[in-house]
Amino acid sequence: EMMNWFPLSEHTQSIGSIAVAPDDSTVVSGAWDGSMILWDTPPIGAFIRAFVGHRAPVISLAYSRDGRHVLSGSKDGVVRLWDIGGPTQIDRFEIEHPLVNRRPIDPLHNVAIDEQRHRALSGTAGAIILWNLDTGEVIRRFPAPDVRLSSVAISPDGQTALTADIGDISLWDLETGN
Repeated sequence: EMMNWFPLSEHTQSIGSIAVAPDDSTVVSGAWDGSMILWDTPPIGAFIRAFVGHRAPVISLAYSRDGRHVLSGSKDGVVRLWDIGGPTQIDRFEIEHPLVNRRPIDPLHNVAIDEQRHRALSGTAGAIILWNLDTGEVIRRFPAPDVRLSSVAISPDGQTALTADIGDISLWDLETGN
């Protein structure tokens, strides 16, 4: 039996992404209106706070392992790091979008966190970027296929990453870029 945990009244458009805290205490949802909402998990399912900053659909969310931070990726071309304890944006990473066939690509960003090494991975068509979460600097840009990435993930040991696009999954060595 499916439970309806959260009222959609806090979002004005469809939800594009959700993430559950490592301790199952909260859930964050991101919507096509650019809003992000932090919820208490059931049985209560109550609204805790909203995070404001994205100007376009929130497509991807990832909690840090300690549950204190959330990384968000949006179609506005910005990856944001948030403090869950308050509606504070800690940092933002803007990405220069490459051209694919001389047209700007869709700035959709999928995100993952490597908390042990204070890094984040974001992916979109034509760009996979490894970031330093402490400085906001780009550590490495990976050559990406000319298709839209649908997902990115970092292994628990932080050595490798997986990216998925239409029909393919690629394994990357985060240290060498291969």
